[in-house]
Amino acid sequence: MRISVCCIYKIENCTNGKVYIGQTRNSCSRRSAHKTALLQGNHFCTEMQNDFNNGNKLKFSILETFPDNVSDKILTQKERYYIFLYNSIKAGYNTNFPKATTNNTIFSSRLAYYRKRAGMKQEELAAQLNVTPQAVSKWENGSFPDGTLLPKIAEILNVSLDVLFGLKDEEPEPDYLNEYIRKLSELEEAERTEQAVELFYKFLCAYDKNIQPHQVQFPDHPPRVIYAHLRADSALGLMRLNPDMQFFTFVKIPEKGVGSYARISDRMLSLFRLLSDEDALRLIEFSESLPRDYILTMESFSKHLQIPEKKIRQIVTECIHLGIIWELKADVGGNIMNTYGYVHSVPLTTILVLAEALINFISNCEPDVDIWKKGAFRSETD
Repeated sequence: MRISVCCIYKIENCTNGKVYIGQTRNSCSRRSAHKTALLQGNHFCTEMQNDFNNGNKLKFSILETFPDNVSDKILTQKERYYIFLYNSIKAGYNTNFPKATTNNTIFSSRLAYYRKRAGMKQEELAAQLNVTPQAVSKWENGSFPDGTLLPKIAEILNVSLDVLFGLKDEEPEPDYLNEYIRKLSELEEAERTEQAVELFYKFLCAYDKNIQPHQVQFPDHPPRVIYAHLRADSALGLMRLNPDMQFFTFVKIPEKGVGSYARISDRMLSLFRLLSDEDALRLIEFSESLPRDYILTMESFSKHLQIPEKKIRQIVTECIHLGIIWELKADVGGNIMNTYGYVHSVPLTTILVLAEALINFISNCEPDVDIWKKGAFRSETD
């Protein structure tokens, strides 16, 4: 016993594949009405009647059911959706489908919206669909694509057909960045680092308006030292691309410039005086090579570096003052000893890496985005 439902249904010709799409609130009575009309030879669709008379088998099936209280508007929208999905106006039995209902401004406007959201021009969408740009333009101005293209359009634009046809609310723009970061976090550390390097490179390239996103390709094993460089009013960026040493640094410049943060102070001067001392640089380099939580004494520093203990004491004292080394008292067999641990400071290591880049001249840059008008340090009049 068949149960009658409110639905969108399909009548399919099992011989030639043509279909008819319809809507009904009583599937059993509608199926019976079609069958009776065909048997009596007076079906409203002449082409279906002719195929039936020629012995073609017709199959009635339900595509989607709805609650009994669904609105006529929803049923009509869904019927229209399936008609275009099955292309049953041009290649089926819905040849008398009212022309007015095909002028779907919702579909046209949403197609244009999601194409632009995907960052595609009409020409680019047309190329992926093997149609002309003029065809895409027509779709965005009131006409419909061939029904066979609809699934491909939805796939390319990363949106459901229900949304394109206005059957569901517009989908919020996907958070591609968070999704990418989630996938990045699932990788092993080495692979995650490789992916991060490529991501930073693409990030800097995005500042160059002459580079299309699909053209960006990370240079593998460049034959010379090469950087990606950015200087804008709002940001500074630098990246070394060679695999022997890769780094990325980015500074968002405040409206008033970086001077309010990077001030010339006594501590700043102390740091640069320290870094101008070769013995201090040797101690920092040695300390940075040590494993985590490694503790030394003044005597051990002196022995490892072959630097007099008096000079080591001066350097370590200054490092403690600047927060580069921390001091800890240890009870060794009843004797209290001063021991020292290196902080493994990211800013300090970065300063040394950037200093090496600076003294070797940054000349080969791809891209070299130079769009600034204001300096990073700004005066009150800027």
